[in-house]
Amino acid sequence: MMSYYVGPGNQLEGSLWTYKYKPKKATEVCGNDEAVKFLSDWLRLWHARSFHDTDQQ
Repeated sequence: MMSYYVGPGNQLEGSLWTYKYKPKKATEVCGNDEAVKFLSDWLRLWHARSFHDTDQQ
């Protein structure tokens, strides 16, 4: 059986593939086009709002 151990501080041995291969950036999300577009739009709005909120403080 193949080990999933990468090294200290990285993935734990035998970790779930969903954790091992999770996207680290929004551009790495793929699959259902409608869900990807929804997430992308939400992230864009959240990013714009967070910058807007910091400007008012």
